[in-house]
Amino acid sequence: MLDTSGVISPDKLLVAILDGQSNQVGYYATRDNAVDTDYAGIYQYGDGTSLQATPSISSSIVPLYHNDTQMQLGQPGNTGSTSWLSPGEYMAREAIESGYADKVLLVPTARGSTHMVSQTAPSWYPAASGGGSLFEEMISQANAAIAAAAVHPDFAGMDIEVVFSWVHGEQDANDGVSQATYASVMATQIAQSRTRVTGASGAKYVIGSMLPNYWLASGTNYDPAMDLINRAHVQASLENANTFYAMGADGNVTGNNGRHYGTAANVREQGRRMTRIFAEPAAAGPTITSADTVDATNGSPFSLALTHDGIHATFAIVGGADAALFDISDPYYQPKLRWVGDGNGPASDGDYVVQVAAYDGGHVQGPVQTITTTVTTAAAPTSVSYVPAASLPFSGTAASGVANSISFTAEIAAGVNLLAIVVDNRRVTGVTVGGNAATLVVEDISNTQYGTHLYIYISASAGSQTVVITVNSSGADIACHIRQLVGANAAASSTAKKTIGSVSDPVTTTSALTVPANGLGVAIARAFGTSAISWNNGTFIDDIAAPVTQRTTGTIQVSIADFAPGSIAPSVNRAPDSQEVIAAAAFSLCE
Repeated sequence: MLDTSGVISPDKLLVAILDGQSNQVGYYATRDNAVDTDYAGIYQYGDGTSLQATPSISSSIVPLYHNDTQMQLGQPGNTGSTSWLSPGEYMAREAIESGYADKVLLVPTARGSTHMVSQTAPSWYPAASGGGSLFEEMISQANAAIAAAAVHPDFAGMDIEVVFSWVHGEQDANDGVSQATYASVMATQIAQSRTRVTGASGAKYVIGSMLPNYWLASGTNYDPAMDLINRAHVQASLENANTFYAMGADGNVTGNNGRHYGTAANVREQGRRMTRIFAEPAAAGPTITSADTVDATNGSPFSLALTHDGIHATFAIVGGADAALFDISDPYYQPKLRWVGDGNGPASDGDYVVQVAAYDGGHVQGPVQTITTTVTTAAAPTSVSYVPAASLPFSGTAASGVANSISFTAEIAAGVNLLAIVVDNRRVTGVTVGGNAATLVVEDISNTQYGTHLYIYISASAGSQTVVITVNSSGADIACHIRQLVGANAAASSTAKKTIGSVSDPVTTTSALTVPANGLGVAIARAFGTSAISWNNGTFIDDIAAPVTQRTTGTIQVSIADFAPGSIAPSVNRAPDSQEVIAAAAFSLCE
């Protein structure tokens, strides 16, 4: 190999230690025998308990002999599993094809369904000595492989570089491990691997992500527990030197048997990404594509969603005259620029400047973006008017196979600057108007089956707007009502909310809620069986004389009403053995 100075240097042998669980093994990714073959310059040093009964250096890598139950002698399934494709094979190909290494020795040590934080065997729990069984076996196997490579004739005169590849996390997500705990143990994993493996004190450590479909909020199989583990992976790449993060190959592919990449194409791409991230650093990191100007109201929080043009990015504030006033809510993904601590920002109107950059998983910084936030004081209106809502009530069912959402069109009147959106169903996870998210201000899901939600949406555009209600399961029945408001000081609005509660005995609920002057009251009730819904002591807004929406589906009734300033007491007169949920909110809409 020729280095950049033009001086002949020794060839490089890259020893890649492949740790983790089933996605590192390559579960359910069936190799193409015409494509995924042995490859000149790639070797393996297999585990002694696997189908390669005697550990030794071999130029045959089909299959890789991971320390996995389905690869071990005498275990069911070992014949079929020889057709699985490990991402390590394509890590090695990329290293050779990119010129980073001349030969690669793979040390496959992964095993499916294994913990790291828990010490229950088999475990990757790291320690200076006496760690988990898999961790100790990896240390032993890696050192044996490096010792064998040092005297192997195929590697004579070559420099040896060690790199670790970690593809893991699903089992710890199942265990309910927190982000902080996983990240802490991961740091020990990285440190002890480098300390205890021969010649690995400064070794690169590459973390390959779990299947993105399970940790991306937009994924159809999103799992909050896997989200936390992925955040820990990203955190580890940021907090530990020479540690890299490679996002999985496809954000919306559901792998076979649940959480596996499942296809050879995905596995090939994941393997190549895990080498590219350290061997072929980008000339520049991701470019921020979100706006460089934003308006904010004096005395109120604001947020700007940060987006980029790369595969994966983390974000950081890197400068700007007013950098101390800002922070980033979530640097790992779905980040938002906001006032520090999500506070109300500076007391004075004016322009405030901060500089932000995005970084890829190899820590390469992209172009710096200067963002100017213009703060102004909103004029306080003195009155609020209510647009008649007769055309806007909606009820329906989220049908199976429709991405668990329902949508309808609302005609928004000119001059409207706030919508109050009431939705009946505990499964509601979000509301958008014209593609933009509404803000949840009241939620009562204290009942295990039923619930209510109240959202507000600021500065709606006049005309036809699509309203989308998302729920976390199909077949959910929905009732929705929108109240349009003109003259509401939306940015400064405060909300007094009161859950009047779920009742389980034959009672009449009469808890009162006061609607302030220049305010709006919204209440919702759901009743079952022979229960009767009524609204006591309140003055209905002048364009209606009864609840805006009352829907009956089978034995279910939903009633929603808007109230003018004063005292209201929604009431449910119920029959025995039925269930009700009642919630109410009052807005102060003018200063």
